[in-house]
Amino acid sequence: MTGWIKFEWIFISWILSLFIHHHSVKRGAISAQKDALIDLIASLSEFKWSEEKSEKLYEQERYNAKVSRVNWKLRQLNKLSSCKFISEDKLTPLYNFDIECYLDKKTSVEDRERLKFELQECCEDLIDGIENTHFDKIVSSKSYMFWSYRHTLFGMFFGTAIVYLFIEIMKFLFK
Repeated sequence: MTGWIKFEWIFISWILSLFIHHHSVKRGAISAQKDALIDLIASLSEFKWSEEKSEKLYEQERYNAKVSRVNWKLRQLNKLSSCKFISEDKLTPLYNFDIECYLDKKTSVEDRERLKFELQECCEDLIDGIENTHFDKIVSSKSYMFWSYRHTLFGMFFGTAIVYLFIEIMKFLFK
């Protein structure tokens, strides 16, 4: 009889430690995805992807590809975290950025600097929004753990209850 009680508590503690480990792994994956998104947005605003000698159409395509990657990473992050870090509507200034005017050789230096500053300001706002949401909802929120793992948590409780009932039925049948 004491062997069954030990088994039940060992099984329950094993399930709880599995839950805690799963939460830590998911939290680490969210942080890694957030860092990758921030790096991508920062590289977009620094114009390291732009080369003076390349064609204008090629540079436009590179910019559009970068913005598409930012959008894709943001969707992944929102799905992984089970909450909205920032809405996809916040990416509208990136889509509205006048890359043609920026890359045009006829554009004055002042206009190019103004456009560059606008893009950098937009990217900084995005990064600030992502960092604030990450801190508020993921790092410091204790209820996030239960909200993001509600399905896993209910599954573990029901699984534990089923195993416990199975053990009780077997004990009753073999008495």
